[in-house]
Amino acid sequence: MDDFRRNVGMRVKAARKAKGLSQEDLADLIERSVHSISQIERGVNSPSAETLLCLSRVLGVAVDSLLSDDGQSNNLSTVRKERLLELMAHVDLITNEQLETLIKVAKSYRL
Repeated sequence: MDDFRRNVGMRVKAARKAKGLSQEDLADLIERSVHSISQIERGVNSPSAETLLCLSRVLGVAVDSLLSDDGQSNNLSTVRKERLLELMAHVDLITNEQLETLIKVAKSYRL
């Protein structure tokens, strides 16, 4: 399985979960099949440009955040990568003020 497709799928899944949507909910919202969503999230198929735009709109994340790889993910475990992607999807949905608070909290955890 292609790493790019798998990583895009993990980002879509994390953003979907961050919005509290099931695969069925997401499929209905973007007018695709549950099977299509499942295949995207598992990295079996890449979403078309049109589907990416729909996903971006419904999930409230930028298209490039679904596609981009920060270069660090190759050194992360799959579980950690999924959790970080889920966190990033949540962060995309907060206000700038909330983001500043989150940064302060995160900094307080540094040892």
